[in-house]
Amino acid sequence: MESFRGEPLSDRGALLSLILIAWHKASQDPKCPSNLQMKNWQGSTPQEFVKAMGELSSILKDTTFDIEDAGISRMKQPTINNAISQCLTLGDSGLLKEFDPTDSAISFEARELVFPVEVCDLMVGLVGDIDGKTVYLPWESNGQLSGRILKRGAMGMVETIAHTKLPQIVSSILSDGKQI
Repeated sequence: MESFRGEPLSDRGALLSLILIAWHKASQDPKCPSNLQMKNWQGSTPQEFVKAMGELSSILKDTTFDIEDAGISRMKQPTINNAISQCLTLGDSGLLKEFDPTDSAISFEARELVFPVEVCDLMVGLVGDIDGKTVYLPWESNGQLSGRILKRGAMGMVETIAHTKLPQIVSSILSDGKQI
């Protein structure tokens, strides 16, 4: 997130950071073509980054990477390059392997309603055995419930009034092929 501080879209820096982490994970997927793997995009322009995300979304059928430009192309090139480089460094160190984005909405000013961790744990705990089942998640907007049900072996069906990418991004980072 620090990479995006000072950019016009710094309020979306947390979301972009999570998308980069999802891209790092997707780069390890055999379905990801080598030309779209993160390691091959160091030195890219912000415009090239947006284009790569569109191609990745289309090939992997993952809307996490279907990003709107919304100011990304106006970022300074060193900003996106630094963010990609930091993500690759964290990935090489093994830190991203254990990264859990389930409660990441707590760490940044999200427009979505953020619940205390204990409340989310209780809500998911009350549903009982959900392994291999689909769980309906009305009003899920921040990934807190999505992440928890994915970690318990279930899939989620999210329905919310406002469009938000957080549940999808959490799903992309945590799941192996399962999507919210």
